Amino acid sequence: MPAYETFETAAKVLEDVTKSVYNDPKAGPKVEKLNLVLKINLNNPKGVLWLDTGNQTASTQDEYEKPADVEFSADGDDLHKIYSKQLNINKALTTKMIKVKGPILRMMKLLPLLTRSFDNYPAIAEKHGVKVDP
Repeated sequence: MPAYETFETAAKVLEDVTKSVYNDPKAGPKVEKLNLVLKINLNNPKGVLWLDTGNQTASTQDEYEKPADVEFSADGDDLHKIYSKQLNINKALTTKMIKVKGPILRMMKLLPLLTRSFDNYPAIAEKHGVKVDP
């Protein structure tokens, strides 16, 4: 059974996790300063999520008002494992479990800030009915 039963559930979880980073007093301003537009092509369940760190917004539209700086594709179960600390993000990148298009160095600046959200993920996921194994 997939971690996220629907794309809508996955999007809500990922949007709330992203908001937790935006609202973090230390990480939020740094993320905003990066001013990145990320396009996440999610598989299983299928959908597109846009994250605009400069505007601190998220969108599930197929297209967005700005072009993506970095685009990546990932399986929903793999993202769930990364956020629940069951899969190392560097391993996922090097083994192409997450495929990245664009300047990966810009995205790598975001990773230390995103890891702050890993502690928030279990409560956020469970709030949306997504089970997180310890």
